[in-house]
Amino acid sequence: MRMRAPSERRAAARRRVDLSATAVFDEGCARVSAHVRNVSESGAKVDISPDHKLPETFYMLMPQHQLQPCRVVWRRDGALGLAFLP
Repeated sequence: MRMRAPSERRAAARRRVDLSATAVFDEGCARVSAHVRNVSESGAKVDISPDHKLPETFYMLMPQHQLQPCRVVWRRDGALGLAFLP
């Protein structure tokens, strides 16, 4: 059985970026610094310190973007795959 490449499973093509961002949760009372590595219309890959635990859903604040609701799709060694929510 042939495995599909990760990019083939994505709803939209991602582009590489180098952005500082902030994860916002607990009704805006908690914030964690993040680094966005790639982004698309449907999601993003971000790096965070492994010391921080983010909830399954939270908001991401990126430069020149509105507060974006998102959901964690996968977690791996300080990296997160996010799906943007409507």
